[in-house]
Amino acid sequence: MKPERKIEIIKRYYWSCNNKDHRHLKKETAINCIEREPKNKNYMVPEKIYKLVEKLREQKFTFKEIGKRINRSGSSAQQIYNKQMHRKELSESINYIDNLISLSNSKYVGVISFRIRLIANHYNSKNFSDFESITDSQMLNLRHVSIKNVKEIRTAIEEYKKKIKD
Repeated sequence: MKPERKIEIIKRYYWSCNNKDHRHLKKETAINCIEREPKNKNYMVPEKIYKLVEKLREQKFTFKEIGKRINRSGSSAQQIYNKQMHRKELSESINYIDNLISLSNSKYVGVISFRIRLIANHYNSKNFSDFESITDSQMLNLRHVSIKNVKEIRTAIEEYKKKIKD
């Protein structure tokens, strides 16, 4: 007796939500999945949604309530809020560093730019007040920072304070 090669075709029925990784047993589940997902996977959240979520969160709305207002889930609203806060924090940290660099009166802008970024990263300063609180001796503890650099940076800090007041 010899072995026989046989083919067995198994039909498996499921409801598709057009996501190749999903297999839904119930039609209702597939419909809910389609409604939850953005039409385009590369969908970008409009800027006004970021601002609306931030504003509603400041007014003490829960993420679930915010999600209902923007036709998303509560966890999606929370992700949008967290991303907005991260974007805001990044823009603030980039702005103060760029302002310090532009206000430094050094003729070697590239050098002073490197020093300011080095100090900010080393001491993990997220905003101007963090950066301002770094002492001269802490700055001088870093390998590439000289007394001349510290003086130029302190001058830039004073100029930045004046600019903020105006």
